[in-house]
Amino acid sequence: LRRHHRRKTTRQDLLGGWSAHPTRMTAMDVGRWQTLTISQQLGNIASEFVRFRSSVARGEGARTDQAYARLREIVRLTVDDPRWTSRRHELERLDESIRHLAGELPELEVSFDDIESYLLPFAVVARNHR
Repeated sequence: LRRHHRRKTTRQDLLGGWSAHPTRMTAMDVGRWQTLTISQQLGNIASEFVRFRSSVARGEGARTDQAYARLREIVRLTVDDPRWTSRRHELERLDESIRHLAGELPELEVSFDDIESYLLPFAVVARNHR
């Protein structure tokens, strides 16, 4: 993923002005999340990303809000997971790229397809190891 300066894209431009409202995972959810492997976590992120992308494409404001909030929450849980310190830079870039797609970081040049192609192999691995 490359950094590239270009015209400032706003959330309004991309998603019609929706805003994300944070969700709250329970302590049990967070504890369960921390037992998953990196592939399982990224596989779940892939699923939520596809949900986010689909809701954006359909112009579903409330569902987009929910999917984006959930996506950001689980990405942050993965970034903050102490087991993945060696991958922290990679995970931070993923978080930045998702924020870019929501219009929060317009200086990146990344597309929905870029992120999906990065995440989908993890979803396949996670599904195959159920």
